[in-house]
Amino acid sequence: MDNPARLLLLPIGAALLVACGSSAGTSSETSTPPATVAPTTASAPTTALVPAGTLPDSSGESGPTDEPAQGDVQEIMINVDDPAQLGKTIPVVLGQTVVLRLLSDTDQTYHVHGYDLEQKTAAGVEASFEFTADQAGSFEVESHTTDKVLVVLEVA
Repeated sequence: MDNPARLLLLPIGAALLVACGSSAGTSSETSTPPATVAPTTASAPTTALVPAGTLPDSSGESGPTDEPAQGDVQEIMINVDDPAQLGKTIPVVLGQTVVLRLLSDTDQTYHVHGYDLEQKTAAGVEASFEFTADQAGSFEVESHTTDKVLVVLEVA
């Protein structure tokens, strides 16, 4: 007849053999390689800034897009007393910020049609208009003093 204590030892002994490995008398150490974490890089949004005074590329390689040119500034300087600077059509990208500067040796009243911007300046004082070109089309910049079109802004 079997001893009840002996029946208890048999499962305990079997469990010890499994836990220690099947080879008796040998030491089996297992080393776990260190965990490695792949480096992560967070992409921060970037904004490209275009320096003031930069005109759009007129080479035809990169034309206007349907997207507003956010962050771009186009600076336009016109000497009203220089006939060579008058009457030109200047391309402007839709959505772009425009800084228009006008200078004359006489008192002037300037008007940017379509944007309803007007400014009266004394002789030798620069008139400055800053606005977002948020309307597509052709817009005349006129002297109300001389009734001459100084420049046409072509927004597309």
